[in-house]
Amino acid sequence: PTRQWAHRHRRLDDDHRSENSGPMNLAAVYFCCVEATIRFKRIIRVQVYATQTDNKNRFLLLKTDIRSAYRFWFDAAIKISNQKTKINMNPNKALWEKGDFTQLAKTMRESGEALVASLGITKDLKILDLGCGDGTTAIPQARSGATVLGVDIASNLVKAGNKRVEEEGLNNIRFQEGDATDLADLDDDGFDMVVTIFGAMFAPKPYEVAKEMVRVTKPGGRIVMGNWIPGDPTLVAQILKISSAYTPAPPEGFISPMLWGKEEEVTERFVNAGVAKENISFAKDSFT
Repeated sequence: PTRQWAHRHRRLDDDHRSENSGPMNLAAVYFCCVEATIRFKRIIRVQVYATQTDNKNRFLLLKTDIRSAYRFWFDAAIKISNQKTKINMNPNKALWEKGDFTQLAKTMRESGEALVASLGITKDLKILDLGCGDGTTAIPQARSGATVLGVDIASNLVKAGNKRVEEEGLNNIRFQEGDATDLADLDDDGFDMVVTIFGAMFAPKPYEVAKEMVRVTKPGGRIVMGNWIPGDPTLVAQILKISSAYTPAPPEGFISPMLWGKEEEVTERFVNAGVAKENISFAKDSFT
């Protein structure tokens, strides 16, 4: 009956809300129902066929099984919708969680400490380290006395960062998962400084990234980005230059992270986010 299914939809909506901190988009779920039908049609047919052959009262049981099949179909559609939502939210998440970046990060500890030492960090500052990894720059910031929040897309790196914090006995820093394109959990004007060293440059939707960094930074605060420079005589730039000659063209719509290393691109993105052009400056340095 319609009333029963309406109640079921509400219950599923409540379940989804508690799990994902937002209302379920039923339109998106129904949009996924076609895909669910294609992917699970064989299982549903097997279920119905078994019911028909194993029982004499076929029509009644078929009717019951169709209801079960519809429930199975609807639940499958919700699962697909959730999977698509997660993929759309963080298309790079699976990539960054595949390997163990901490092994590479260990080689950059000294450069991270040197960079932080040049930022003039004091105890009264509240800092967001975006794309923080396991804390190459975030932990030195906390050692300097600032209150630090590290945000990274990869759960394994967040876990590794919190482990380092615990080992060092720091109580003014924590790490959490987050997407640089949508920092919905963070308040406007919440930080004196945003630092992202080879972090936010890898997120998709660079204009959204710039807007979010500006949004969470207090008026008069600072945003410090460390980005690769295309065509520069550095190891990373040269490796990318050589490899690009032997790899297929990127998919349509792909925006290269290396564009964050072009001054005109960076200026345009932050001006679009509301920062005055005269407040944007650049400096070349090395990070090893």
